[in-house]
Amino acid sequence: SNEFGEFESGIMAAIFGATTAVVIGGIGTLVTVGVIAIIWPQVRNLREIRLEPEDVEVVGEREMARAL
Repeated sequence: SNEFGEFESGIMAAIFGATTAVVIGGIGTLVTVGVIAIIWPQVRNLREIRLEPEDVEVVGEREMARAL
C-alpha cells in the first residue's frame, strides 16, 4: 500500500514533474473530499468519536500476556 503510493507518486513526478504532480495530487484530494461530502452528507455531520469510561476496559499485564 505505501509502496504502491510511492510508486504512483514517482510515476506522476516522472511524467509531469514534481511540482505539477504535487498540485495534481492536492487537487485530487480536494475533489475526492468534495465528492464524498456530496454523495454521503452524513459524513459531513461526523464529529470526534469519544469513548465513554465504561467503554474502555483496563487489562492487566498478565491478561495482556495471555492474550498474546
